Amino acid sequence: MKKLAFIIIGILFLTACNAEERTRETKLTIEPLQLTEREEKLVKQQPAELQEYFLVNGMLNESDDLKLAVTKIEDGEQTEKMSSYGFLETEYDDYILSTSIYNHSNTEETLVFGSDTSLSSSTIPIPTEFNSFTYGSIISEETSLEKGETYHLAYLQGSSENSMSTPSITPTELKDMKNAELAYIFTISIIDKDHHQR
Repeated sequence: MKKLAFIIIGILFLTACNAEERTRETKLTIEPLQLTEREEKLVKQQPAELQEYFLVNGMLNESDDLKLAVTKIEDGEQTEKMSSYGFLETEYDDYILSTSIYNHSNTEETLVFGSDTSLSSSTIPIPTEFNSFTYGSIISEETSLEKGETYHLAYLQGSSENSMSTPSITPTELKDMKNAELAYIFTISIIDKDHHQR
């Protein structure tokens, strides 16, 4: 009888733990990763021209997922060029994300979105009439990620003008970037896990 009681208690305990796992709240932050001097030297030996690194920390509800994407803006029109989701992790401890740009020629660039467990890339054409470009990180401090909000991590912007100023853009607002001649923005967001299963 005692053995049966212990079994029942064990089942109830496991059920409670599983229920807590399913209902725990998503709490994630992202921040820039500061490389050491040695790491910076190693990065400079890589073929990528421009790279930024970020750290993700926190917990993800089992019903939620991370989505990494690159959005293209051309003359005010926005389109999604690539995206990655289906992350298996629910706990993130200094999980590394990276954004990179590789130059192949005067007419092509490859955008790469990397993480500890995946790598997504897209080769984009660069109009020959574009004379100037600017690239930069947008996240400058630890930022809490809220579900349903898109966060801008880094950008590449081009212009047919001979010079251009640094764009006004925040982690959650495009501001004057939304009217750019041409821009590519690396983003991260929290979505429903079943979003990509529909």
